[in-house]
Amino acid sequence: MSDDQRVPVGAFRSVETVKVSRPATLAVHVKNTGITVTIGIEKTLDILSKSENLAAGEVLLEASLSGPPMIREAAFDRLLRQRRRELYLPLVKRWPHLTPMQQQRLLNEGEALSRALREAFLSNQDETYAIAIDLIRRVPAYDLAPLLVSSLLAHSKRQSDAVEILSEHAQRIARELSLEPAEQTHQDIERVRLHFLEALRQGLPRYANFSRAEILRAYLLLAEDDDEQVPTIIDDHSHPAHRDMIDTLCHASVQGIMRWVGIMLFRYPNPHAALKTVFSKRDDLPFVREILKQFRDLGGSPAMPSMRELGHIPWLSVNHPIIGEVEDEHQTPLVRFAMTTGIDQEKKLDLCAHFLEEGTSEARLASIESLAQLAGPKADSLVIGCLEDDAIDIQLAAVVQLRDRGAPNALEYLFARLEHADERIREAARNCLADFRIEHYLNAFERLDDKTRLAAGRMMLGSDQEALESLRGELRSPYGQHRKRALKVVGQLGLYDETYDIIFEMLNDGELVTQREAKNLLAESDDPKMVERMTTIFDEGTEVAQIAAKDVLLRLARESDHPDVRDAAQRVVRELELS
Repeated sequence: MSDDQRVPVGAFRSVETVKVSRPATLAVHVKNTGITVTIGIEKTLDILSKSENLAAGEVLLEASLSGPPMIREAAFDRLLRQRRRELYLPLVKRWPHLTPMQQQRLLNEGEALSRALREAFLSNQDETYAIAIDLIRRVPAYDLAPLLVSSLLAHSKRQSDAVEILSEHAQRIARELSLEPAEQTHQDIERVRLHFLEALRQGLPRYANFSRAEILRAYLLLAEDDDEQVPTIIDDHSHPAHRDMIDTLCHASVQGIMRWVGIMLFRYPNPHAALKTVFSKRDDLPFVREILKQFRDLGGSPAMPSMRELGHIPWLSVNHPIIGEVEDEHQTPLVRFAMTTGIDQEKKLDLCAHFLEEGTSEARLASIESLAQLAGPKADSLVIGCLEDDAIDIQLAAVVQLRDRGAPNALEYLFARLEHADERIREAARNCLADFRIEHYLNAFERLDDKTRLAAGRMMLGSDQEALESLRGELRSPYGQHRKRALKVVGQLGLYDETYDIIFEMLNDGELVTQREAKNLLAESDDPKMVERMTTIFDEGTEVAQIAAKDVLLRLARESDHPDVRDAAQRVVRELELS
């Protein structure tokens, strides 16, 4: 293979050995194939260092441990540039095989090395553990201290070594910061932790003299949640450690440091505006997980006014990769967290729509419930769409919002659910219509089907004590359309007895349209008493009313779907010779 050929990184997935075959090339032997590939060193190292494939990092690791010093250092340099967490522990395990220059560079890797040392410290392999102890004593990274403390709590067999190392670190801090030497102890873990923390606390006011960000990291990791020093530094622009503290919160990936962002946001009434900076810059998954975990642990609804000031949070957007990467358990707190912030309503609506479509059942429910906080046509459309959802709890959450939203046709949707198959939906609709008035019913009447008209009408009669009187007023309205609609309501709800006196007046009315509508209503009655009433008109009514009564009786005799009514009408027609 020529030097200018590019090697696909996938070819290194099964690498068995890597060795330098000539000063400017690598010989890579691929497992189980018998194939050895010779490649140009500089170009290939660059390709490997830019690859996200873990196998590429493994090739660089092997190349760092064999061959001429120049090539080893070049490979090691590319390896560190990758900053792959998975490769630091293998580097620690191979510490004895690293060159002095490589060892020194590894000791300066800070947080990434600290994580690897913690894993090595907890290792069941004695050789790895021994290397970890040796390196921990050499590394001046103060954030190792809390990692050791947490390790001790889980692995008592490591306590003696860790307590001794922590004591040494405390003494080192005292020397570096020109403090009084901390009390020596090799027995009590908590006392060592407190001594270590106190040394850090005393050093913070002198931060301008040494500016060691590791001290801030260590302090953030070791301090209790109610520590007063951290909020003081975050709030005080003039504090020498303020800028580095904010920078640490913007970049650290250790949970013990990231927790402070949530603590400041959720537990302090007036957190510093610096939090806006942190949220605007951070969109990494570990940070998002930590914030959502704290939000969930606090009940998912901290009422902090300052939350509304967070208007720029990159990961609260449906187009951000985080939305697809976040675990199921964090979907619900993500939705609820978004609602408490000051991001644009459009983004909130998009998040609700996304999780209604693709979220877990719990996240879908949180989304529809969150829509109660959002107004406008898009929110209304999402809620109305949920009325036909397969999940009853989603339907239920949509129903309870309808009335207050004032969405188009909201009453009709509620009326339709008065006859729903599920009692919970019916009850929710009834509750929403508890103050339902006849004006609402009349306004919606023409848009309802017969079944819904009946259910909604019964609901209205039960909730509005003035309904009948108002209906009688509508029957006497000077507007023909109002009278016509009122007559339909009487027929739909069977309110003949309650309104017959007015209908009788209509039969005597010289206005033909009104008279015709009254006749049509009476001719559709299923009440046998209607035949008797029409009969009495021949004794009491005017000539106009008698003509109308005759028409009603003839129609009942011919067209009524109710045998009792039809038979009674036919008998009267014969007796009075009306045909």
